[in-house]
Amino acid sequence: MQTEDILICPGPNEIADRVLRAMLRPGVCPVYDEFQEFYEQTLDLLAAVFQTKNQVVPLPGSGRSGLEGAITSVLEPGDRVLAIVCGYFGEVAVRIVTALGGKADVFASPWGEPLDLEALAQKLAAGSYKLVTMVHNETSTGALYPQVGEVARLAHAHGALLLLDAISSLAGAEVATDAWDVDLVVGCNHKAIGAPIGHAYVAVSERAWEVMARRRQPCGSVFGNLLAWKARPDPTATGGRA
Repeated sequence: MQTEDILICPGPNEIADRVLRAMLRPGVCPVYDEFQEFYEQTLDLLAAVFQTKNQVVPLPGSGRSGLEGAITSVLEPGDRVLAIVCGYFGEVAVRIVTALGGKADVFASPWGEPLDLEALAQKLAAGSYKLVTMVHNETSTGALYPQVGEVARLAHAHGALLLLDAISSLAGAEVATDAWDVDLVVGCNHKAIGAPIGHAYVAVSERAWEVMARRRQPCGSVFGNLLAWKARPDPTATGGRA
């Protein structure tokens, strides 16, 4: 099998022939043991890509589905969010927060330049934020922001969660979820993973699960409520995180 076009863009990416051939297999009913074993193995492999021991939640849709699900799950009306904006895609979180009734403040950084961590610390100290958002690889400039661990420490020191948009970096650059202590990391199929569009993934820390469980108001979404997708461990399962 050979493809006629070569895609050279951040995503969707070129899909390997072996992946296309695998898609020709018939679907499997979700209640069958075969599906359960395959599903758990897939989540184990995803956890390895995210470099985490935490649960990775798959959500049907695009990367933006994962972003909206992650923010919807922790944000309540009136909550304040600090969005680090270093390019076009950093502004997506601002639009989501505003649509959900949250209050988004922007920490604007010159496009393509390193983050000023001292200025970020001052911004965090001046406000009371529930969530900090940042883009790991800003597609609009091609800049990678490796200071994630430092940003996570600053966010946690000021009582906030950190959400990392790793949509265009997951599997293409180092995404050390646990080592960096990130609370919500969003990725998807159709970037560096090189699979067809259709799934987003969110790695969720225990800290983030606790915030979801302590909500004053129930989450306003059924589909996007990550807490509803949280694994209920089955002692008879063959392994995995779901």
